[in-house]
Amino acid sequence: MTLARSLLDKGSRHVAAVASDEVFPLHFIDRSASLRNPVHVSTWYFNDVLDGDKLHQSLDHLLHLGDWKKLGGRFRLDKNGKLEIHVPEQFTSDRPSIHYSHKSLPMRAAEHPLAGKIPKASSRPSFHPAAEEFLLPLTTRPGMPHNMEDYLSSDEPLLSLRVVVFLDATIVSLAWPHAVMDAMGMATVIQAWSLAIAGMENEILTIDGVRDDLLYQATLKPAAEKFALEPYMLIGFRFYLLILRFICDILFGGRRENRIIYLPQKSVQKLHSQAMCEINLHKNEPLKISRGDAILALFSRSLVLAQKRPLLVVVPMDLRSRLRDIFLPSMSYPQNAIQGGHFTVNADETTTKSIGHLALAFRQNIIQQGGRQQLLAMLRCNRELSDSGGDPATLYGPSNAVIMSATNLNKANLLSIPNFSPAVVGARCSEEATGSPGIPSFFNTSHSKIAWRRGNVLMNLGIDQDGGHWISGSFNIRTWKYVEESLKDL
Repeated sequence: MTLARSLLDKGSRHVAAVASDEVFPLHFIDRSASLRNPVHVSTWYFNDVLDGDKLHQSLDHLLHLGDWKKLGGRFRLDKNGKLEIHVPEQFTSDRPSIHYSHKSLPMRAAEHPLAGKIPKASSRPSFHPAAEEFLLPLTTRPGMPHNMEDYLSSDEPLLSLRVVVFLDATIVSLAWPHAVMDAMGMATVIQAWSLAIAGMENEILTIDGVRDDLLYQATLKPAAEKFALEPYMLIGFRFYLLILRFICDILFGGRRENRIIYLPQKSVQKLHSQAMCEINLHKNEPLKISRGDAILALFSRSLVLAQKRPLLVVVPMDLRSRLRDIFLPSMSYPQNAIQGGHFTVNADETTTKSIGHLALAFRQNIIQQGGRQQLLAMLRCNRELSDSGGDPATLYGPSNAVIMSATNLNKANLLSIPNFSPAVVGARCSEEATGSPGIPSFFNTSHSKIAWRRGNVLMNLGIDQDGGHWISGSFNIRTWKYVEESLKDL
């Protein structure tokens, strides 16, 4: 009988608590319904042979340092049915800090029927099938958790590391539950892991905020401003109307395709320059649009042209960089610390506004909603909803809108932060390999299972060492046609 089975409560599929475990709470943002179930698989492709055991040992070592051990815990429910994390008193072979699996294949990556499909950088904008549609058999393992119920009914640790080694390349995948941290939080783990591999333990930042809910505490103080979007909160009938339309869009909105796009640096520069010219902005003026703003505007415009309805763009905003008095730069915060920025694009704006003007509108909204007082006001609204039994990840906008989730991971630097060069074994075998040894050439993140149907999703995955942008998206065919048309001259 396995340890997990011996821990099962009679009459329950959930694993019982171990009395000696140390208990860590989840925070109020973690309890959002949209964060509870997703298990993400973040995957990096290296043009190097890496020592998988060294990667595992260094990550395991990190989770033995102070409160980093929280990430080696297990999900449990308290007596009131609320999620919490239970960390073993000692990590053992029966109850390890992470689940590690390793596979060595005696072939080059390009010869493998799945790994050979991993997209490569190109000199022109290029479209590729979504990586999860062919990579998941390589990057996941049988029996791994795919949702919260899987975690609660097993003694699985929160993190799963899988390393697949070819003769000339390595695929490294880390599976992690969204209920514990967001992508920026995961980036802090990768940064600390890279330092651990290099033996630079003294430079690893101390983890903070694992016991105290820093954001909850911040919302208990009187708000200096009212949240500007509070009148547009989608609750009650308006929320159910939005969800009904969302379901109809999924079911009857036409065939959807998940794709990855590579935009070389020169194409992104051209798009950005055109957008800047359209709004007559110059580099010496205080208000600028970013390249990410221009990319977001291009996809938003394409979606509205295809759907001919208002668009509600929801952009996760990282709070670590915006609330510096709460999240100290000298500490590490692998947790959920995001709030959604909400931007509405009316259907008629696609005919009256250029990509540049839409990008400027996005930037102005980010500046307004991302200011300290507005963030605290939004957090206060969402915390009060959570206290009353509601969902702290509320939407704000028109109930007849098409929804697009747009995440920009460029700040997370997930194509440059991983530095696994101390784990490189031997010299490179591939003449086509570019970039520095131990630095990935491709990154992707997805759910651990392919969703039957997805909404409209845009994700800037990151910028490679040549300045090219990797982007993933899920849209219907009509929207992709507008995207292709917009990119053809870049």
